[in-house]
Amino acid sequence: SAVLHHPIWRLPCFLTSLSLFHFLEFYITARHNTRHADVSAFLLSSNGAAYNIAHGSAMAECLLTHWLFPSINILGKSKTVSNFTILIGLALMGIGQTVRTLAMAHAGSNFNHTIQVERKEGHRLVTDGVYRFLRHPSYFGFFWWGLGTQLMMQNVICFIGYTVVLWQFF
Repeated sequence: SAVLHHPIWRLPCFLTSLSLFHFLEFYITARHNTRHADVSAFLLSSNGAAYNIAHGSAMAECLLTHWLFPSINILGKSKTVSNFTILIGLALMGIGQTVRTLAMAHAGSNFNHTIQVERKEGHRLVTDGVYRFLRHPSYFGFFWWGLGTQLMMQNVICFIGYTVVLWQFF
């Protein structure tokens, strides 16, 4: 419990999960849709400045909150609420990453990181597997992974920002 309350672990955890996310984006593309496996499949530069600003803001909020307000628990005085929030965040990160990765793998060559506006030759609509339950499981996965990161980091401002931006985007 003491480890959960020392906020500095959250930043390396976030960076590790972000690295894993980007690695899996490329790896799953390379394994299941090889012809679209290039540098852009890492999604490091193809998402634009807003993506990098969002992650930079998340790291900055985590650090600034720790340095400027070390004795204040932003989510209230209850350590139980704080622990619960962190654990929910970690669970959402795991669920989101798993669903997104499964969606990409299951769609195979029907999935790439470029939004398709017209049907390509050989493309089929995937309606089984995780797609049986969710219309856009990769979006679902990223949405909940992103919100989970902010809960885990206990970033109030970025949680609100991520919620608004991701909801509008997806």
